[in-house]
Amino acid sequence: MPQIPKRIKILLFVFFLCLFYPSLGSCATLRDRYESALDFYNKGEFDKSIEIYQDIIKDVPQFAPAYIGLGLALKSKGSDIEEVVYYYKMAVEKDPTNSQALEQLGRLYYSIGQLDKAKVSFEKVLKINPNMPAVKLTLGWICLLGKSTNPGRAIIYFKDVIKTIPNPNAYFGLGIAYFANNQREKVLDVITQLRDMGQEDFADRLEKSVRENRRVVLDDFVNTSDNQDEDQSKNSFENTSDVPKGIKVRLRGRLDQL
Repeated sequence: MPQIPKRIKILLFVFFLCLFYPSLGSCATLRDRYESALDFYNKGEFDKSIEIYQDIIKDVPQFAPAYIGLGLALKSKGSDIEEVVYYYKMAVEKDPTNSQALEQLGRLYYSIGQLDKAKVSFEKVLKINPNMPAVKLTLGWICLLGKSTNPGRAIIYFKDVIKTIPNPNAYFGLGIAYFANNQREKVLDVITQLRDMGQEDFADRLEKSVRENRRVVLDDFVNTSDNQDEDQSKNSFENTSDVPKGIKVRLRGRLDQL
């Protein structure tokens, strides 16, 4: 069954909100104000966007998308991270099934290195919508980068992503996970697949790690975004799922004895 674009979901939410709460005012007015805030955000006029979102929240405090939009605008403006987290959490409080709020909260935690908290948010996202490759991709990296590494689980996430789209970052992550899980023959298969895709940099880094039996260093070359959700990137919610810079994947288990 095809997914409903995020903008349509929000408009449907506005419609039902006004249907059951007529005292909130005109549906058209709420929709227009929300669209206006989005337009200012997309133009980089964050102060104007923030002002409209704040007015919407004052008039319609249960409208979760406004909290998400406000958080994104504040984040883009460079506001304090705790303030951004607060508004994302408020969005989740107003609508616990809002996968967009949970995803943005998870990505914010991920960007500042709070991987355990990010993992909790992303797992909740998948319970609501299990068909989100970008979230699975990020969870795969968390399984490699977190305090309690779990390369076996990372393999599952990366393979799920690859079933949906042949994302080079997912193949690279899969190769690292196989290496950390002491499955070197499968790492070689991934290297071949990366070369077939023209991803020589990823392939060279994996090959060097296997040859030297050492950990792989991840830097800003790796991005966990699948860049496939045009509705998300063009409309109301941005994808900020870069792997934290300078974090290293530590190889454990039998590899240390090889």
